[in-house]
Amino acid sequence: MQFLINSIALIAQTLLRLVLFAMAAIFALVLMCFALLGLVFVFIKAVVTGRKPELLTTFIRFRQASQQFKRGDMRNQHSMGDDFTATGTVIDVQAFEVHDDPALPHKQESESP
Repeated sequence: MQFLINSIALIAQTLLRLVLFAMAAIFALVLMCFALLGLVFVFIKAVVTGRKPELLTTFIRFRQASQQFKRGDMRNQHSMGDDFTATGTVIDVQAFEVHDDPALPHKQESESP
């Protein structure tokens, strides 16, 4: 009797594993189809508009930046939007406190009796 119960349990377990494996395979295929459709849509949009896909241009920019870091070209480069150019000269000044500058707003000092 125990042999019959074990055999039925083994068959049920095997069938369940096969069904779950088939469901996982179908899910993976559907996911890959959606990814492929998305990729086709992005490339068709790029062809119609005449612009490269954003994802591609982002990776190109990262690769160019990494090449500049490897070569050491960043010391004479300025960041995007900055009009700063490095001259290599450091100027040190003596700091002092400004008390009565007419351009600065004055504090209203409370008069104590």
